[in-house]
Amino acid sequence: MFRNGSKNMLKVILTMFFLSTSLVFANTITGNNSFNTAYPIGNWQYHSSIIGELKADETESYFSFRANRGDRVYVKVFHDDSDEGRTLEVFDQFQNNIGINVGIYGSSSFTPYLLVSDIDGTSSGQLFYIKVTRGNSTGSIFFSVSINNRMSGGLATFEFNGTAVNPGNPDILLNPNGVDSSVISMDLSNSSKIPEGAIVKSIKTEGRLSKNLGGIVHKISPSTNNIWYIEEWSNYNISESDELEVAQRWDFKYNFKGTSSSNMRDVKATIVYEYDTTLGFER
Repeated sequence: MFRNGSKNMLKVILTMFFLSTSLVFANTITGNNSFNTAYPIGNWQYHSSIIGELKADETESYFSFRANRGDRVYVKVFHDDSDEGRTLEVFDQFQNNIGINVGIYGSSSFTPYLLVSDIDGTSSGQLFYIKVTRGNSTGSIFFSVSINNRMSGGLATFEFNGTAVNPGNPDILLNPNGVDSSVISMDLSNSSKIPEGAIVKSIKTEGRLSKNLGGIVHKISPSTNNIWYIEEWSNYNISESDELEVAQRWDFKYNFKGTSSSNMRDVKATIVYEYDTTLGFER
């Protein structure tokens, strides 16, 4: 939360910014008060934040933009006053309402008042409309509008607890698929290293074997579905389409077809993940 002095100073700075922008730049957007007069932002990837103005006698401001299939973006409206009545709405090309935000988001000390709406593109050049409606404030108000990629990613390595022990295969004819080791686990449910809602894009495991053995096969299982995924070519057949959250319990074991007993220590999983940045906004 802001201290009063910091909040007041920030408000002064933002007010000066918005006022100076409207005076210096002739392209401050105003008069776009209907779908027919919506200001065309263009493809979201090629345009930064623009400044809109609602004059004293105006209540609604419209914008349009385009996104492509697979784009996962969010519309952000930033304003420097705490008018909780202001709303952000997003419409599809047929002017059907697909999202409304009436809250105030304080995602960081630099952006105290945000309205946010998430959007997924499903076709090439898909058209969307943005509508910003005045709240209880009077007079001319200024705000910025931007469309941003809401997906981000990262990589982290986590350690399993314990040692996996494999007794060896007593009879390869009876057990042609080999013998699995004991199971070890790691619980990432409350890990501070993982962003909220992070989804696995890929995962790789490694460990220290007690003997130099060939033909070792790693297996991993998430607690949400209890499916054992088998490592192939140093990776697992897991992607973001499986929608496996990183923050859960993971089990590990390894398979060996030979007769020799062994164990594996210091087992680690390196996970590449992606996450929706808007899930971390304070609401």
